[in-house]
Amino acid sequence: MKNTFLLICSLLFVWLAGCQSQPVQQHVAQPAMPGWILNPGNGAVGSSVIHVKGVHFQKQLAVSRARQELAARQGVDVEYIQMSTETVNNQNAYTKVKRVGSEEVSTKTVKARVTQTWQNPNTREIFVLVEPIN
Repeated sequence: MKNTFLLICSLLFVWLAGCQSQPVQQHVAQPAMPGWILNPGNGAVGSSVIHVKGVHFQKQLAVSRARQELAARQGVDVEYIQMSTETVNNQNAYTKVKRVGSEEVSTKTVKARVTQTWQNPNTREIFVLVEPIN
């Protein structure tokens, strides 16, 4: 009887000790998004995810999107249509992209400059802030 009691106590002790030694999961902090992304003020924000042709084209696409938004706010009508066709043949894939753009300007020049750039380290998405130049 005494041996059974000792066996049960030692098993209970081992079990409780195992519960106490659970590792604490550490919370990885998300990168702080700059305030200008959600509140650009007089400027405009453009973004782009990873680009097939590299970081340079990714940044240029983000700048282009920000300029389009800024121009639209200042009375310039900007319209872009993009059509893409993807063909898959056995193990090969081909993509054809056609982009058509038009702008209607009523004697207005929109000048802008890039003032801020930020890349999300987790998603590698690039954000740019474009502000008008007077």
